[in-house]
Amino acid sequence: MQSREPDFSKFKKLEIFAQSIPESPETPRICIAGKNDIAANCLRYLLQAGVPPAGLCVVANRCDTGRHTWQRSLIATARQNGVAVWPVEEVKKLPEIRFFSLEHDRILRPKAFATPHLYNLHFSKLPAYRGVSTSVWPLINREKESAVTLHRIDEGIDTGTIIAQQTFALTEGMTAGELYAEYTRQGEELFKEEVGRLLEEAPTGVAQDEAAATYYSRAMINYGDAGLAFDNPAEVIQARLRAFTFWQYQLPLVAGRRIWSAKILADKSGLAPGAVKAEDNWHARVGTGTTDLFLEYCFLDALIDWAKGGPRPVDFPATLPPLNLEDVNGWTPLMVAAYHGSTEVASWLISAGAMLGHQNRRGKTALMYAKSHAEISGNLQIVEALLKAGADTAAKDQDGLTVLDYCDREKTPQLHQLLSQ
Repeated sequence: MQSREPDFSKFKKLEIFAQSIPESPETPRICIAGKNDIAANCLRYLLQAGVPPAGLCVVANRCDTGRHTWQRSLIATARQNGVAVWPVEEVKKLPEIRFFSLEHDRILRPKAFATPHLYNLHFSKLPAYRGVSTSVWPLINREKESAVTLHRIDEGIDTGTIIAQQTFALTEGMTAGELYAEYTRQGEELFKEEVGRLLEEAPTGVAQDEAAATYYSRAMINYGDAGLAFDNPAEVIQARLRAFTFWQYQLPLVAGRRIWSAKILADKSGLAPGAVKAEDNWHARVGTGTTDLFLEYCFLDALIDWAKGGPRPVDFPATLPPLNLEDVNGWTPLMVAAYHGSTEVASWLISAGAMLGHQNRRGKTALMYAKSHAEISGNLQIVEALLKAGADTAAKDQDGLTVLDYCDREKTPQLHQLLSQ
């Protein structure tokens, strides 16, 4: 099943469905269960299409704290839009609800539900890569493509009949983090394309080919150990390095240093497999069973340490990492520097291309974090530096508030005056 252009007639079906829901239905008609941007953004799409909040409910994963990080929180998104958070046991009692599992963390048994309308959006090209770690295994196995698959939930794990599938190419050099982002993007497209149809129809779907099925369990991978065997060919080692590159969670280690990327070199230096030869502070060669690999160490580690008040790096790599990348808490390096009052680092980041106006999923900007530092320390230097660089005082966060709205005129009159100019 190949990627296709969105069918806008299906959006019209969704609008018609939304209009048919009474303003105060006794029970919700649609449930979104899951986590992260994929679940939160699909919920927002339904709301934007006109489905009233009372016609929706969510079931959140156990790890959802109700706070946006580098990904949106489904709980926070629901609360911000007046959508109720339900326990799954109560949702199971609703006979007509459409239930969509979008990165949900629990195995669901259809026999426990009163409704037959149970769908899962799986991040892989089913029937291949059933189970977990689907951002890792296709890269380890050096696949050329992957997909997102919308299927009915049955008694097995990712074994239900396929409703729709959207295939995409795995680009050269793609990492696990980048693959997860692409799954999310493709998954949102597929959900938007199919949800209108699934609200008024109950397609049986196409049975999966069991002869082509593969399954990967949690026990099959250890994220603390990339399993690098350097007597293997360079292509095999490079694939594992990329498969373990997901900055918000982990990076692979070589000789005790975190690796950002690995390039296969055309020549072999004579290094023994696993032997590392430093090229400079940020790059090294490592021997493999074939040609050498050229490693790039994670400069973001040193950059974040510097932003927190640590030492300035003794040198800088010629090619910088993405400076607007958010960490697991949703903070860019510039936000970290702003919060710690590191004016030198903030100025360097801005000159190097960091986006001064970048807003995370809470709508926070570097200036808002600089304001917090100024309130705590009484030092206005970082705020002055960001304002001089062009920071926008009118930017609004998730609650519709600006940096000035958070500033107490009575407690910090100088800061208030500075931000009011």
